[in-house]
Amino acid sequence: MWLTSYPIDVVKSKLQTDGFSADSRKYGGSIDCVRKIMKQEGVKGFFRGITPCILRAAPANAATFVGFEMAMRRAMTGGHTEFLRLYRSSLRAARQFETYNFRKYFYRRTRDRFRTASTLADAQKLERAMVEARAELQVMQRQGLVNRMFSHKHTALEVDPQYASASRRFAK
Repeated sequence: MWLTSYPIDVVKSKLQTDGFSADSRKYGGSIDCVRKIMKQEGVKGFFRGITPCILRAAPANAATFVGFEMAMRRAMTGGHTEFLRLYRSSLRAARQFETYNFRKYFYRRTRDRFRTASTLADAQKLERAMVEARAELQVMQRQGLVNRMFSHKHTALEVDPQYASASRRFAK
């Protein structure tokens, strides 16, 4: 890329440093500049100063990328922390259900919702997903409360301590 754009940059630089008044100008325009460089210096004239430019490019680009990445990480930290906090709260709410089917349903739904939301790159879509997740968390918390208020017959699977809810497992 440098080899194709650098000659144009040389012509631009020579025109920019050319005098302002008509009598002090060396070049009549860009085509005149190209002709004079070719006549006076040859093809090498279009690449004069490319070595320092290339040597400076790597550290300059590296500094730019580092600065950009640091800024993005700093900007995303607050949102990422809130995202993880909401995910943990949703998983906690899913574990509150006494009934195995409800508990597993909400757990899977939460996991799938956040897995999908974690791949979103658009800030507006991510914010919309967070708003929906907050609303669903409130519904889950209300449903969990209702689920605990009314006793249910437990299935054979739920009698097994491995599948019992956390509140029944540690109540003994």
